[in-house]
Amino acid sequence: MAAAVPLTAAPVINELMYHPFSSVGSPEDPGKEWVELYNPGAPPVDVSGWKLTRGVTFTIPAGTVIGPGGYLVIAADVVKFGAANPGFGGVVVGGWVGTLA
Repeated sequence: MAAAVPLTAAPVINELMYHPFSSVGSPEDPGKEWVELYNPGAPPVDVSGWKLTRGVTFTIPAGTVIGPGGYLVIAADVVKFGAANPGFGGVVVGGWVGTLA
């Protein structure tokens, strides 16, 4: 007889934008960089206080929750992310120091 073991899921890094597109002849804009987290689990996950500390420095603000099956983008520049991704339906936070490499 096999024992049932409950599975738990934690948010995962789902996608990175570390080399944003720029038009030919234009310098790359690090303000368009971002990191996306995904919550594959059923319960919401409070990520308040989680930090990015290598390459960029940012602490996720208090009260930040990723819903079940939801997404959180940590953007270098929230306004630039919103302009480039107007249909994004997840949570967006940001304003980090540094650049991704």
